[in-house]
Amino acid sequence: MASAKANRELPSDRIQTPVGGPPGWDDLPQEIRRRYERNLTGSQINDLRSNLPFDFLRNTDPDRIIKRIGWFQLQRTERLMNAAMTLLSSGEGYIRFDDALPFDRNLWGGSDQMIDAARALVSLLDNPSNPGPGGIGSKRKHANILISNLYRIRSITCNTCIWYFRDRNRYTHIERYHCLRFNRDTLAWLVGRLGEIGFIEHYPGFQNRETGESRASRMRATWRFALWLEEIHGISQSMIGPYKDFRPDPIQLRDRTKAPIDYSDTAVTRRMRRDLRAYNQLLSRSNISIPLDNPDVQREIRTSAIDMSTNYYRRVFNNGSFELGGRYYGPWWQRLSSDMRRLITINGNPTSELDYGSMNVHLLCSMEGERYADHYQDGDPYLLDDYGQHSRDTLKQILLIALNTGNEAEALGAIRMDLRDREFSISNSEIRSLIDQFRIKHQVISQKLYSGVGLQLQYTESQVSSYVIKVMTENSIPILNIHDGYIVENRYAPDLMDIMEEAFQSNGLSSVPVIRQD
Repeated sequence: MASAKANRELPSDRIQTPVGGPPGWDDLPQEIRRRYERNLTGSQINDLRSNLPFDFLRNTDPDRIIKRIGWFQLQRTERLMNAAMTLLSSGEGYIRFDDALPFDRNLWGGSDQMIDAARALVSLLDNPSNPGPGGIGSKRKHANILISNLYRIRSITCNTCIWYFRDRNRYTHIERYHCLRFNRDTLAWLVGRLGEIGFIEHYPGFQNRETGESRASRMRATWRFALWLEEIHGISQSMIGPYKDFRPDPIQLRDRTKAPIDYSDTAVTRRMRRDLRAYNQLLSRSNISIPLDNPDVQREIRTSAIDMSTNYYRRVFNNGSFELGGRYYGPWWQRLSSDMRRLITINGNPTSELDYGSMNVHLLCSMEGERYADHYQDGDPYLLDDYGQHSRDTLKQILLIALNTGNEAEALGAIRMDLRDREFSISNSEIRSLIDQFRIKHQVISQKLYSGVGLQLQYTESQVSSYVIKVMTENSIPILNIHDGYIVENRYAPDLMDIMEEAFQSNGLSSVPVIRQD
């Protein structure tokens, strides 16, 4: 397995400021200029020479700039310059596209300052040659929602974007999910005008039909916009929250494109909602905290764009079925790394994290009426011969993608994209070889590869979680779900372990995984 590329630091101390004028492109070390020239087109190099400050080019790894330009095809001078200046002001030197937060149509600023800022912004953006759709009141409402989203994430970290869709079909008003009616065309006009005046950076989405790779559009506030909001209008994060404390229905259904869809309630959905609200209410009465003065915690909150105000769960079902998906999503602790989750306390008490080992493989064996232990002596189903423990996470991801996709071509594209994000280089023939090795090792479940069984597995996993959560909630013991694991006060860890074992038996699952405690 290829190893991840090491981060490289540039030898900035070797660069001297020339006499007679400020340094420029020709003053960069030759090896740095050659790296750009080998990877960029002439117009892209001209953008670099004309618009990126010398200090930025000197102190930023060229690979970061080259990758960003290639990925988003940033050939518009103003967009490249805006990105560079924001990077300089942030002190971080990169944009985190993958950790983007979703655009929230229910976010609102109800303070006088926010109302004034939205009114002033619409006046600033007003353009007789491009008046945009809707009346002045609609534009101000949409501006308030957009400011709330952009400033919320900017107050967490300046390196992360908001992702959103430009497809009109994504903006259907569904009362169980949305409290404010929203118009896609008004949003597009605001985004376009904000980009024109330098208040946001905007990165259009794309879809590659050959590889299956796609990205929703992304945007983030520039430092100019942040200063305009803070210094001129006195905006702060405390002014932003859900409109009239609205919370979407916690039982959510999505179609095959992951767009939310409405549904008619049944006895099952009402029971799930009742159980989930009882769980969220127990958590709201509990003191769930992490030491925010810890530098490592602060760094992770910034780099992973963790919104500490999100503290309740929702269940998300997929493909228009309440028997596909159903996982629990939402709270800030789900976005923390395992190292940081160790620092969480509940009601002032230290915690432990318990999870099911290799849960998906055991669920697959249970689907076949088999027990993993009856067929395999190896305790770790994700390890293969000739690959060490350091490759386990990558091997696990390859197997899970092969289970979630419907054919080999789809799997290869998804695996390549995932490994590219992890900065691994691997050929299709190597991927096929790894999957063949998994087939040999896991003959009992080999027919499930390329079967698209992933959402069925998520549903079964969510049913196991529902059992554990319901029992612990009824006993007034708060636990924090992390999909196939749970965080609990140390004193309740033995009780939780018993309930986790019981949950598999209650759901008729024959292969029970080992429960690990961290």
